[in-house]
Amino acid sequence: MKISKLTTITYKESKKGRFRSLQIHDSGVGFMDMRISKENADLIVAQLTKVNPLIEVKHANYI
Repeated sequence: MKISKLTTITYKESKKGRFRSLQIHDSGVGFMDMRISKENADLIVAQLTKVNPLIEVKHANYI
């Protein structure tokens, strides 16, 4: 996945708000689901949005 093609990053959380995973989508049909800690997810999101500020960050709590 190229960073310039990334469109959204979604924090997947439980209904109670506990972090579960990070999902990264590109402009096509590609996606990556990363099961990491909340701290590492924050670091990854900070780096990616620094390189490509057009990436939209979302939170989903439907798990």
